[in-house]
Amino acid sequence: MRRNPPIVLLDSDPARRRVLADKLEGWYGKDFQVLQLPAGQEAVGALTG
Repeated sequence: MRRNPPIVLLDSDPARRRVLADKLEGWYGKDFQVLQLPAGQEAVGALTG
């Protein structure tokens, strides 16, 4: 099964990130996968594997 292209959300505030992710999933959830990552080095590690 093919995955939808990602929208990557970077923010150090988990509450703010969740609110924005909910909105993006509502708007674009059928066509995109919304990924939430903390900002900074943690995100770099998560994206590079």
